[in-house]
Amino acid sequence: MTENENENDDSPEPTTSQRRRRRRRGRRWWLFGFPIAALAGLFAARAFAHGFREGCNNLDELSVEELGERREHVVEMAARFIDATPQQKTRLSALAKELTPQFLGLRKDGKALREDVRKQGLVLAERGSQQWLVAYGKLADILTPEQRAELADHLQHRGHGGWH
Repeated sequence: MTENENENDDSPEPTTSQRRRRRRRGRRWWLFGFPIAALAGLFAARAFAHGFREGCNNLDELSVEELGERREHVVEMAARFIDATPQQKTRLSALAKELTPQFLGLRKDGKALREDVRKQGLVLAERGSQQWLVAYGKLADILTPEQRAELADHLQHRGHGGWH
């Protein structure tokens, strides 16, 4: 042990004012820490509603009972994590039940958006492919047959057909 540790062992009991300060700090932590922990629990419930576990791709196919079971499981885990009282757990459960349809709607909208973006990407790729074909045709008009053969050989060895 060092000298500092020996000094701490011989320290007198905390005074009344020190104990009061510690209790106030504990209360402050409760006042500020609990809402943060509750929000974390709600975000976890939201993530679960989006489906980050098995079968997350078929949440639209879940029955109301199955979705409710998932939601309650997450609320139970969050309540246990934040050491919620039974009243708080009831309120968290009600809030999760209220918010679940909204988050499922967002999930559905996001899925539709991803599909639209994928379709737009395919259209863009097709347009780019058409433009390359036109460019290659114009390039062929400019080059001699030997130069075209050399360019084709070069592109063949590159393996992807581009000049990257």
